[in-house]
Amino acid sequence: MSDGCGTLAGMDDETRRRLLRAVIGEDQPGRGRVRRWTLAEAGERAGLDLSETRRGLQELREQDPPLVWGDVDASTGEQLWWLLPHGLNELDRLEANGARTITGDLPQCGRELALADHSMNCTSDR
Repeated sequence: MSDGCGTLAGMDDETRRRLLRAVIGEDQPGRGRVRRWTLAEAGERAGLDLSETRRGLQELREQDPPLVWGDVDASTGEQLWWLLPHGLNELDRLEANGARTITGDLPQCGRELALADHSMNCTSDR
């Protein structure tokens, strides 16, 4: 599934970043630390429709090593997805590349402003 450069065939970096961010654990009011997400929750968090989310998460799972994992919850029958350590490393790489792309040839003070703005946009839910 990999093209040899650490990227997945058929999936752009932005979609990969959105899916990885969608299944990262976070605190949710009334639910504690959520680490596993249904397909619908991951799709909503990534801003993708269910079929795109399903295909993308399966592609991320099939990468060697897998970036995410999904398993069926015995009590609900729903497939739950979560981020694996290699997925967190890939997310860090993608976000670092995105920061470099944003700053380009800006002078140092412009880079700091662009990075601050980019990090605020990356942490907001879509």
